[in-house]
Amino acid sequence: MERLRCPIHNESIIFQRPNQPDPKSNSRNLCKICIVQMDNNLKLIEDRQQELRRQKTEIQEEKELEYQNSMSILEEIKQDLLFFEQQFKISFNKYIDSIDQYGGLFKTQMTKFSNTIKKLSVADSQLFSSSCKELLKDTPNLSEIKKSLQTNLSKLNSQQFLNKLQEKINKLSQDQNIVQPKLDQSNFEKKDIYNLQCQTHRSSIVMADLNEKSTVQNRLVCLSCVEQHQIKFIRIERVLELKSIYYQNLVNNFDMKIEQIIQQQEAQNKSLEDLENTISQLIQKYKREQNEEFNNYLQYIKQKKKKTQETWSAENFEGMTIIVNILSQPNYIEQFDDQLKEDLKSLEEIQIINLNCFIQNCQGILRKLKSGGQILEQEIINKNEEKAEISRRETQSVLKQQVLTQQVRQQQVIQSQEQKKVVKYQLLQQCSIKQVEICYALSINKDSSLVIAACRKRILIFQLNNGQLIIIQTIHNQHTGDVYCLTFFKKSNSFLSGSYDQSIKIWERKTRTLQWTCQQNLDLHTSSIFCLIYSRKEDLIISGSADNTIIFWGLDKQWMRKQVIKDHTNTVYGLSLNESSNILVSTGRDNKILVIKLENDIWSVCQTITNDDFGLRICFINNGAFCFQPRNLNKLDIYVLNNGQYTKTKEVQVLNGEDCESLFPQQFIKQKQLLVSKNGSNLNFISVNPNSELTLDFSIDFNCKRLYGTLSNDGEYLITWDEKQKEIQVRKYHL
Repeated sequence: MERLRCPIHNESIIFQRPNQPDPKSNSRNLCKICIVQMDNNLKLIEDRQQELRRQKTEIQEEKELEYQNSMSILEEIKQDLLFFEQQFKISFNKYIDSIDQYGGLFKTQMTKFSNTIKKLSVADSQLFSSSCKELLKDTPNLSEIKKSLQTNLSKLNSQQFLNKLQEKINKLSQDQNIVQPKLDQSNFEKKDIYNLQCQTHRSSIVMADLNEKSTVQNRLVCLSCVEQHQIKFIRIERVLELKSIYYQNLVNNFDMKIEQIIQQQEAQNKSLEDLENTISQLIQKYKREQNEEFNNYLQYIKQKKKKTQETWSAENFEGMTIIVNILSQPNYIEQFDDQLKEDLKSLEEIQIINLNCFIQNCQGILRKLKSGGQILEQEIINKNEEKAEISRRETQSVLKQQVLTQQVRQQQVIQSQEQKKVVKYQLLQQCSIKQVEICYALSINKDSSLVIAACRKRILIFQLNNGQLIIIQTIHNQHTGDVYCLTFFKKSNSFLSGSYDQSIKIWERKTRTLQWTCQQNLDLHTSSIFCLIYSRKEDLIISGSADNTIIFWGLDKQWMRKQVIKDHTNTVYGLSLNESSNILVSTGRDNKILVIKLENDIWSVCQTITNDDFGLRICFINNGAFCFQPRNLNKLDIYVLNNGQYTKTKEVQVLNGEDCESLFPQQFIKQKQLLVSKNGSNLNFISVNPNSELTLDFSIDFNCKRLYGTLSNDGEYLITWDEKQKEIQVRKYHL
């Protein structure tokens, strides 16, 4: 069939303009010369719209990031002001207390002076004069008091704080103008491309073959090539856009790799500096311990020498009797020398123990440095992969996003149908608090009047009043690493904290200042603390760590390490005590569940359960049964005590999400017979009936794997933080 020919150029018609109203119009049918003579800057409408959508997304994300940074700065300023308020109040009260002390001192001295001078005799002038001089010497040193008051007054100067605050306020001054889109950035590239010619027809390159398997000799083609080969070609303008995107992605990959190397180098230097400081601190601690032992032994020898001197210098009847008895023993000197040698041997054994402890601590630090570097490297890689993924997502079409959104909505509908229950915890939206920093742990006290939250290294203390959170104290710079565990005691408002810095701290509230202070630091773990519980009598603390150990701490005036369990071969993630506080279960990354029993004041492993996968959460629901949540599976395993052994008797179906994280412990609310268990992005609420039968009651999907929180002892309040909302949210139970 002969093709139509162009009436202007007498060439074959290969293109049409379907939108031309007149089918007979010459401008509707185009030959290859018509196309070549057209403006080279022609652009497909779809391509231009796609470009505008991309730039719109970039502008939106840029401004949202600016707003988010501004909100973060304002939150920092607020927290600094609250902290300064507390510090200023404390300093102010201390200054008033010092004035009261000096006033009391003056009052006491005045009374003493008046009483003494009234009693002075006036019969002898010389005696009266000397007595007056002695009396005047015993008066307060006014110059020292004045100096002390001036020094304390200077501490109330807040200029340094105001300067720091001004620096943060200045960070808010940014250019808020939106940069206008630049749509013709690649014109210079287009000119270069149009100068290229087809190797077959010596015509300008106008299209390209981007099919996976090419059917033409050269992928860059002219209009004559297009006419000859009936395949899908891409306009050269679109090729330039793709070139720009691919090139930018490649450059970004190089930039991310450079950033990764720099971050690794900085992290390695910091780790070495931390290692140097930690080793130095350990050496100082070791020296103090050794000197203390030497001094104790030296005092012991001196006391023995003094007692010996007193015995042998006695001249009374009883003393001489003791000496005679000693002289009657032919080997007394040898026995006395042997006793001193035994004492010295005890000292040497203590030194060896201290030295071994010092060596173990150093080895633990080196292991942490090695593993920490690997973890940091993986975090950097993950972070860069996330950046790369964001960059790739920017090139996806709006249609694909709509399809994904529709799929999410369908999944939510399916989950809602599966639950078939009304969620019983209502979000108190007006009580939510914006918290940009990640919040790994929360805890509510016994009467639901106080809440503590771990925001990285800081600990925030709130008053809880009808769902409203009112901050009353911020604890800074006590932990040197992120705080992973928080738990209130039930018999008091004291609480525990466990951290990435390997330490556990006990916090008590002072009656006079109503502020919490650290009363004791427990630092015998050699890696991060991931779980922290206490016994019913609150005389025993149990901690699990990434150093693969479980430590039992007993209370005897001070908390002391009583025992260590080393049967886990990887990180310990979960701990739970039964109601009688005589059986402990633990779960770790080594796929093991340990059952540890208390007998004759000694804890020992009486059963080891090996699973196909590890779990992050475990919890007793009564003395004879506990629940175990396998990681990322949509089931909950129930273990029941039978003939002295715990065996799995049932599985309960629950909702789950991908890539679950630890640090949200399982919690059994006895008053409501409700087990609360995080699994992926879902928080599952499982009802327990009188026959210990468990059923999924309802679930809350936070659509976020980084979810942390706790419930009050009576189950009335649920308080959470999740990475999606970046809020401390309060929910209240309702039927």
